[in-house]
Amino acid sequence: PKCGNTLYDPAVKFCLGNSIYDKCGNAEFNPGTQFCVGNRVYDKCGGEEYDPDTQLCVGGRVYNGCGSLFYDVSTQFCAADVIYDKCGGKTFNPGTEFCVGSNVYTKCNGAEFNVATEFCFGNSLYDKCGSKTFNPGTEFCVGSSIYTKCNGAEFNVVTEFCSGNSLYDKCDGAIFNPTTEGCSGGTVLPKCGNTLYDPTIKFCAAGDIYDKCGGKTFNPADERCSVGEVKKYGTFTDTRDGQIYKWVEIGAQTWMAENLNYATATASGSYCYNNQELYCNTYCYNNQESSCNTYGRLYEWEAAKEACPDGWHLPSEEEWTTFMNFVGGESAGAKLMSATDWNGTDDYGFNALPSGYKARLGSFNSNGNVANWWSRSPDFSGISAYYLVLLWTPRLVLSPEYKSFGFSVRCIKD
Repeated sequence: PKCGNTLYDPAVKFCLGNSIYDKCGNAEFNPGTQFCVGNRVYDKCGGEEYDPDTQLCVGGRVYNGCGSLFYDVSTQFCAADVIYDKCGGKTFNPGTEFCVGSNVYTKCNGAEFNVATEFCFGNSLYDKCGSKTFNPGTEFCVGSSIYTKCNGAEFNVVTEFCSGNSLYDKCDGAIFNPTTEGCSGGTVLPKCGNTLYDPTIKFCAAGDIYDKCGGKTFNPADERCSVGEVKKYGTFTDTRDGQIYKWVEIGAQTWMAENLNYATATASGSYCYNNQELYCNTYCYNNQESSCNTYGRLYEWEAAKEACPDGWHLPSEEEWTTFMNFVGGESAGAKLMSATDWNGTDDYGFNALPSGYKARLGSFNSNGNVANWWSRSPDFSGISAYYLVLLWTPRLVLSPEYKSFGFSVRCIKD
């Protein structure tokens, strides 16, 4: 016979709905609701086939055998002849796992635990930190917060902190960078080298601490603080003899910050009569070269007028007056005197030294007590010129003196 258009052997097969099936033994059956096992026809269980030798169908559900008992395979499973409920539809290994809700968890060293409040790490059980797990080898819990151990050790997070595997006390509750900061009186302050400083009034430059200038920082390499104002300073080279001089801004003027030490055309040390040479003599105090190195040279007036290098000149009486007025007048002498060599404060970087002078008839006087600087302005008599004297008192005075005296020279920039 044909089943549809296909021939089949009716002795071993049968046709149902144009489909060919093997007979079960010699019997036909309904493949939609029945199935064949070992030449016997069985009704499906809830529409599913099953193994009649090891499974039972009860109320449309298939049950497996577990030891001497049967269980519902849709909701249960068997392990080592023990029946367990599935976990969210999943089977698991009851020897190493357990179920909470619909989630499977690994036992901790063979034991179940409260997964809501506990966790397992390295076969040991720990309380969660808040609701979080952590690494007990490198972390610890305080309250509900997790912290990293310091070199493997727990610490008091309220009063201590860890930096670079070392433990430090907090600074009034604040942490800081111990490499660049420190604590003083409960305040975190920056370090300059290894010294703490207050950044509201000081600053650090090249490893040294400086006072701010009117609240501002500056570059100590070429700037200085002059009574609350940042002023430039630096050096220049006298191309005539290669000597290097410091200079500093004072008010709107730029001054040499040390006395000139240039030897003019004649420097024999003998007295220069009647100023008959254009370059009159220059002198070292007591004719000792070491004095010139310390205090600069002493110049008679004619020599002083020509002594300054290119770009600089001997100041006039008016320029000295402007200078005096800026620094505070006659009583401001201490502000100009060297802070290291003449018991002053040197507020403006002028660095006045007590160079003394050469008298009219050739004697040297007052080294260590007085500084004198020529101006280029002669007085009305023609035989004298104005000069500025800084007395040990200390006091500044601008007055005339004989041109044959030997005084110091401070050049001012053109």
